[in-house]
Amino acid sequence: MVAAPGARSMPQRRSCNTAPGRHGTGRAGPGPCRYAADVPERPLEISAHHALCVHGFRGMGYSEGFVASLAGIVARLRDDPGVRVRVRVGADAVCRACPSLSAGGCVRYGQGVVRQDARVAGVLGVASGDEMTWADLRARVRTAVAPDDLADLCGNCPWLPYGVCAEGIAGLRAGRPLPGAPDA
Repeated sequence: MVAAPGARSMPQRRSCNTAPGRHGTGRAGPGPCRYAADVPERPLEISAHHALCVHGFRGMGYSEGFVASLAGIVARLRDDPGVRVRVRVGADAVCRACPSLSAGGCVRYGQGVVRQDARVAGVLGVASGDEMTWADLRARVRTAVAPDDLADLCGNCPWLPYGVCAEGIAGLRAGRPLPGAPDA
């Protein structure tokens, strides 16, 4: 298309034909998008308390969809420690698949989970909105949280009695990699 004399040209929008979920139009096409570097990946939002929970994830959850989503998040964190994360005090990427999430927040735990996030964020020395790599956030968890701290930080959590979170934090402190669901 040729612009009329004196007309301003519109900026060109780059597009490509890639698989759904990747940069582009969503139409299948050959190879990776050559413009992918032009689109920075958004950080994965993770609440302060979920930075602890992911270490104890063993395939249990509130629904099948929640478990599948969390398994994907844990796999991403495990496989790419350099992934950028944005700390949240409140709902995050994990919560999006939870059947208890509503427009007003968590209907199961209410403001208690927000207070828990704030406590954990304080212990980790982070604030809502802080961005860093998962490896950096995980290092903060490793140095700041011991298995015995979970009773105070997560006292009302229904998953705490299973012991998997304390086991996961102990593994982190021992230098073991982020575990995942048994079939992950």
